[in-house]
Amino acid sequence: MLVPPTSATAIINNLVARELLNSSGPVEPVSATVGILSRLIRAMSGGEDIADIKEALTRIVTNQQEKAKIYASVLNQIDQERSMDWIIVRAQVEKLVKRASLRGDMSTPELMAVWHLANDSITTTQNRQDKTESVDTVTIVEKVDVSRQESEHSAQQRWENTTPQGREIIRKKLFTLKREVMTNQQAAQGGLQVTIQKTTGIGQNTA
Repeated sequence: MLVPPTSATAIINNLVARELLNSSGPVEPVSATVGILSRLIRAMSGGEDIADIKEALTRIVTNQQEKAKIYASVLNQIDQERSMDWIIVRAQVEKLVKRASLRGDMSTPELMAVWHLANDSITTTQNRQDKTESVDTVTIVEKVDVSRQESEHSAQQRWENTTPQGREIIRKKLFTLKREVMTNQQAAQGGLQVTIQKTTGIGQNTA
């Protein structure tokens, strides 16, 4: 039954009613996982054997935490891409609103509406910036760099079959190497500071 399209619910109602009256094709079949769950519930309720779905159940329930993390990570990436699409749309709309707002024939209600819109936008942006924490930009950029991720994955694969004793030896060597690098960096910074002092005279004892 069609109804006046006065709300989102009414519009969806009309869409489904139109599909029922004039089908555009067969309905997609229900996921096999739903059928497995239905079979499991029936078996638990009636005390039936689950041998026929045991293999599928094992596959589904194995490593659920890892699966959930992967799902969440992929979904987060999708949300970021969707958000970027809408950011572009918003930016285009805002440019149009800006151009219309610079007209010389705006009425008083239009002026006040635009003023409130601009003020709310500025306030929202300022509040977001106040909550923004400083970050190590070099570290963050490096972490999302694909070439570094591939390099780290390649290095990790080389040590996957290493024994616990071997990993401990590697850890100690890496710790020693890291300490040497930090020492060299500190020495280099000290030499740079001396050079600056000699060049500019800053920090030298003039007594």
